[in-house]
Amino acid sequence: MVDHLLRRLKSIADLEHEDEIALRSLCEGARHVSAHSVLLEEGARADSLLFLLDGWAFSYKTLRTGKRQILGVLIPGDTCGSEVFALESLDFGVALVTGGTVAMVPEQTYSRIRQDHPQLAFALVRSAAVNEVILRQSLVNLACKDAYARVAHLFCEIWERLRIVAAAEGPEYEFPVSQGQIANMLGLTPVHINRTLRRLREDGLTTFKGGVLTVHNIDSLRQLAGFDPSYLRLGRTAAAEHQLRNLSGARAAPVPAPLNFSAQIGSLRASLGSEW
Repeated sequence: MVDHLLRRLKSIADLEHEDEIALRSLCEGARHVSAHSVLLEEGARADSLLFLLDGWAFSYKTLRTGKRQILGVLIPGDTCGSEVFALESLDFGVALVTGGTVAMVPEQTYSRIRQDHPQLAFALVRSAAVNEVILRQSLVNLACKDAYARVAHLFCEIWERLRIVAAAEGPEYEFPVSQGQIANMLGLTPVHINRTLRRLREDGLTTFKGGVLTVHNIDSLRQLAGFDPSYLRLGRTAAAEHQLRNLSGARAAPVPAPLNFSAQIGSLRASLGSEW
């Protein structure tokens, strides 16, 4: 199950064989967690990195009314990374949608990784950066796109992310999210989502049924959404990735300071959507 995480990190950074061994060692204590379990508690002190090796989860903020605003979707291979250590207390939570396999890496262990495997630590920082890029893209979608394009972009993004970690092949992929939850994360009503899904189906682009999404025409869906997948790899092209992975004896890149945009983005997103 570490393979999804490994593919995710390799899509954004160059890892040596020793880094892969270290990553697998970090995940040896992974455990299965039941659906709807809270993995990171909002308001608590974050003392561990979260590796989602299998399963789906939401990041969220709880409003004063008690409603939860979904901030993002975590899929197999995703991380909640080094940015959490910059927070005195978490301004968001993470909860599983499905059952999943989770590895938690204590802050002290991460500090040793920075010393012993700087390129692996760098990859984890870049993974955190991807999370922030996805949040910024979602803000653009909310501000600038209509419902049709918002849903299309979400489907394109999840499809591409699953392909990066080899969790989806062909036109169909698991999408264990309800119409109400899609409405929550996109700032729309469930009725509006239902109409939009029907329109996408009638236009021959996608079919969403029983927790499975079928993409009939990915090129047209991308064009509709204005989707450019390069942000999911932080601008790295496939050719550049191949070249970097085959470099031997390259010195590890320095590890930059952790990124933290969650507070600003979370406060903006919290005003949108409905209870999930």
